[in-house]
Amino acid sequence: MPDSIAAANKAKNALEDLILEKIRAFESEYGIGVQSVDLVHRNCIGSSITVASVSLVVEI
Repeated sequence: MPDSIAAANKAKNALEDLILEKIRAFESEYGIGVQSVDLVHRNCIGSSITVASVSLVVEI
């Protein structure tokens, strides 16, 4: 189990790094600062449908 936890944490950290990279690119492109991001990702079991929804709080 500890190996599974370590692998999950490593994957989580990699995902966080990718998201932060995209946020920085967004801020640079649009000239606004992102204060908060809420990400909801749902993968419907038994279906190929995946839904992602992002809510942003930005500083203009």
